[in-house]
Amino acid sequence: MKRKALAAILACPFVIFLAVACALLPPAAPQIPEEPTTTEPGKSPGKAPDVKVIPEHTADNGLASAAFSTMDPYALDYLERIAEAVHTGDSRFLLSQGESWYEKRLKPNLDESSYLAYLYRIGPFSKESPADPDSIPHVSPSDIRSVRFTSWNTLGPILEIRGTFRFVDGKALPFTMNVLWKLDPPRILGLEP
Repeated sequence: MKRKALAAILACPFVIFLAVACALLPPAAPQIPEEPTTTEPGKSPGKAPDVKVIPEHTADNGLASAAFSTMDPYALDYLERIAEAVHTGDSRFLLSQGESWYEKRLKPNLDESSYLAYLYRIGPFSKESPADPDSIPHVSPSDIRSVRFTSWNTLGPILEIRGTFRFVDGKALPFTMNVLWKLDPPRILGLEP
């Protein structure tokens, strides 16, 4: 009995070390698909022209600006997925981006709009807002019309992303999103109430 207890005590720090080490590892490099070829009548197959189709919602989300030109492509891809979810109204995706422990603690105790405000640090929870941090904004995911990312900063394993959500009523609120971008998949660490 003592041996089992001793083995469990010795194994616990190793498991914690392994979990932390895995979380801090950079993500695996994405597989690059083979380039498509084109064939015109009377011509031999050749490379397709390098034309990147920019979806409509990314034209004004700020990610193509110089401010994001040096961001890691993996993190940039994650922000593009957030922008796509905002554009398509995918509230399920937007609400499921919380870091697992954060989500388990807060999501069951808050309504959807409050959870979204804490998760994305919207309005008074943003570093950009002069509003009272004691008032919780009621933000429905279905009311968000667009997102504009404005700046970012690296804080250790966290990317602090700043921007603005614009709503269907024309109102705009700033946000400060903390992304644990080295996780696979990345997750958002929201504000603790």
